[in-house]
Amino acid sequence: MPLNFPSVLGGDFAGIVAEVGEGVTNVKTGDEVYGYAGAFLGGSGSLAEYTSASVDKVSKKPKSIDMATAASLPLAGASASPSH
Repeated sequence: MPLNFPSVLGGDFAGIVAEVGEGVTNVKTGDEVYGYAGAFLGGSGSLAEYTSASVDKVSKKPKSIDMATAASLPLAGASASPSH
C-alpha cells in the first residue's frame, strides 16, 4: 500500500465537530459525531488531534454510546455488511 509522507494513519473516528464546510447541514460545530476519515483513500487519517471527513461519511453519535464505542462502528459495520 503506497503512502505519501508525511502520512497520518487511521480511518474510523469519533469526536466533536470543530468546524464545518460550506453547505454542510447534517452536523454543526459542537456536535458529537463518528465516521470514517478515509485514510488510504485520499482523506486524512483519524489518528490525529484533528481530522477531516466527507460529510457523507459522518453521522451524529447516539447519546447511548461512548466515544470509544462510536469510533469502532464504521469498520465493524462495513465488515458485517453482506456482499452484493
